Amino acid sequence: MTETLTDFRMRARFAQSRAVMLKQGAEAYDRQRGLARLLPVDPTEFRSSTLENTNRLCKLLARALRQERMRGRSGHWTYDLNRHLGLVQAYKAERRNLAALRGGQVSADHAASPTGPADMELQTTKNPAG
Repeated sequence: MTETLTDFRMRARFAQSRAVMLKQGAEAYDRQRGLARLLPVDPTEFRSSTLENTNRLCKLLARALRQERMRGRSGHWTYDLNRHLGLVQAYKAERRNLAALRGGQVSADHAASPTGPADMELQTTKNPAG
């Protein structure tokens, strides 16, 4: 089935608005408030923004993001789009913090996003049923 020009424009607008929303969410990210809702960690554990804490937090967020994406792709009933978006925003913000702590350099273990070689974005999939 071919995609019409209108469909193409709608998809492009959706992708643009999604990118803006994720960027703004990452910029407004508050570690103390966000982590309590996204990860089962002690809030006092990540109060300090040391290199080790931020690196560990990025790894935890990447793992949680992979798990949430798998739930979404499999159609599992526990998948939560808002949690997914929150994880993407938190991951982007913590990657930015990690780069700042390292002086603009991100290590090889965080060079690629947890979703693959593409930039960290929320990936939409077509529903096979419709």
